[in-house]
Amino acid sequence: MHTTSTVSDAQKLMTIQAIFVCGEMFAAPLLHIFMLFWEFPIFVEIFAHFSWICLHGDTPLIYFIYNKSLRQAVIEMVVSILKFPFIFIKNSLISKYINNHVEPVAAIIQS
Repeated sequence: MHTTSTVSDAQKLMTIQAIFVCGEMFAAPLLHIFMLFWEFPIFVEIFAHFSWICLHGDTPLIYFIYNKSLRQAVIEMVVSILKFPFIFIKNSLISKYINNHVEPVAAIIQS
């Protein structure tokens, strides 16, 4: 009996994400170890240093690109942060106007 297993889209994305993160964690140190013992062309050394920098800086970007729920949460957080100053300014200006409303001078004189 032959059974076929199906792989979901989420499993595919998680596998791609893991390959990218683990692949660069394997390649960058390996290149640096090889560079300790052998002379390489300058473009390989530049690539090795660039991969070392990416190793420490692009992992969050990989997570952001391939993880839909993380991406939605970050976008919601940024939008709420960007809305806050405008809501705060709008509410504070309205409350200042309402609380500090000064009656006209003519109304004060008549009473």
